[in-house]
Amino acid sequence: MREAIKLMVEAVNRDHPETYLAQGMQNSVNRAFEEGVRRLNWDVTTIQAKGARTLRRFSEQDSVRQLFEEANLAPKHL
Repeated sequence: MREAIKLMVEAVNRDHPETYLAQGMQNSVNRAFEEGVRRLNWDVTTIQAKGARTLRRFSEQDSVRQLFEEANLAPKHL
């Protein structure tokens, strides 16, 4: 039974990576953003003014794009 479940999860992850992998990636991006906000001491107004642009720039970095590509994800999955 355990082996069957393991194979099923592997198949879902392979065929539809956005199902679970995207959620894990989203959690990681959220944590990194929250850490940056705390480090920069941003208030709500600054987050509203700069947050979306900052996340967009982050997702356009070569290293981040490569990570998405290796995980077979597109930023739209987040």
